[in-house]
Amino acid sequence: MITIGKVRNAEYYLNELHHDDAYEYYGSLERSGRWHGTFAAQLDLTGEVDPDDFRAILEGVRPDTGTSLTAFPIKVTALDVTLSVPKSMSVLWAVGDHDTRRNVESAVDAAEAAVVRLLEAEATIVRRGHGGLDYHDGNGLIVASFDHRTSRLGDPNLHRHLVVANASPGPDGRITGIDTRQLYGIRYTAEAVFQSVLRHELAQSQGMLYGDIDRHGVGEIAGIPLAVRREFSQRRRDIEAELAERGVTTGRGARMVALATRPTKEDDLPDDVLRRQWRDRAHAVGFDGTGIPTVERTPRLTTTDDTLAFALTEHDATYSRRDVIRHTARSAPDGASLDEILRHSDDYLAGPHAIERLPGVYTTPRDPRPRDPSRRPRRRRARQQHRHHLRASHRRRPRRPATPRRRATPPRRAHRPIGRRHHRRRRQSRHREDHRTRCPPRRL
Repeated sequence: MITIGKVRNAEYYLNELHHDDAYEYYGSLERSGRWHGTFAAQLDLTGEVDPDDFRAILEGVRPDTGTSLTAFPIKVTALDVTLSVPKSMSVLWAVGDHDTRRNVESAVDAAEAAVVRLLEAEATIVRRGHGGLDYHDGNGLIVASFDHRTSRLGDPNLHRHLVVANASPGPDGRITGIDTRQLYGIRYTAEAVFQSVLRHELAQSQGMLYGDIDRHGVGEIAGIPLAVRREFSQRRRDIEAELAERGVTTGRGARMVALATRPTKEDDLPDDVLRRQWRDRAHAVGFDGTGIPTVERTPRLTTTDDTLAFALTEHDATYSRRDVIRHTARSAPDGASLDEILRHSDDYLAGPHAIERLPGVYTTPRDPRPRDPSRRPRRRRARQQHRHHLRASHRRRPRRPATPRRRATPPRRAHRPIGRRHHRRRRQSRHREDHRTRCPPRRL
């Protein structure tokens, strides 16, 4: 799952920059932040995150010169893109052995790198011109990645915080803020790519099998029961209990309840203590990390263009390149690398299933599914059935006896308003009648 928020406080991320004694067990694996992005490399921000450099970026200052990072001051200097690993993978990392933990962490690293590449290629847009109506591709991002491994209640919860600086150089060389709407617009595509690369890496290294892929592209590891995942989801259980108590059923209400019941994050215990507690809790529900089915294989992306076209137009008539990338990533049960996803998406857009109606807006032929010549179209078949039903009902309906028609009554005359002219004419006619009565005509 991927969430996006505005960065308010640098200390929340910097508090995780320390080395625990328990991590000496993993040799070179250190719990520290890492710099990513093309623009970060141009500013010589590589390797581990230095706290002073990170604070300077959040303040909108160049770490090397101390001058302003962007040409104009920006209110929101950075965004937090949080990448959350499925609960089954976090449980596998928590109760697994040393090799399993290393493989899970390597898979998260690969998926994180794929998301950064995707954001730089598809969502780094700068605006120029009057009113910012001209859109141009930016030249890279500054991304600081922080590895958090537990939830606020001490459950195993692998997630990465990508602090994306709101700055990128444009084609004219000026450094300005990026169009942050693009980050929010590509959120679900980045989530599908992140989950797909995770599945691909673990299928290669561990031979993991997965259950059904949901609409967000998340697939849980087969062999880790739901009861085990619920045991290590205390925060989710508390939120569901609060929702049931308050009678909240909407998504917005759930988010408000989650923020209202958000506990403060406590200091993490040493890793050896945490692992011991996690294994004891897993044994209490009958899970010891073994018995998970695995199959050695090389995952391949075998989605056909017909299937992809039907998925793209199932709810909408048009789609974009981002939609193709998202559905391609979701359609891979064993996952796929970012290069495979992009290659398959480009091949689909160049094929006969995609018709470009407007720049960047595509649609498919009338029916993207393979048509069976023996079957009639649904609308025509329904229309014929309706006509047959009407004819049958008319044949079965008895004729009613003829009834004499009633004579239509003439409409009543409208009432004429009485005015001065009407009264004058009535007086004149009366006068004539009276005159004729009093003075009859003389007969010769």
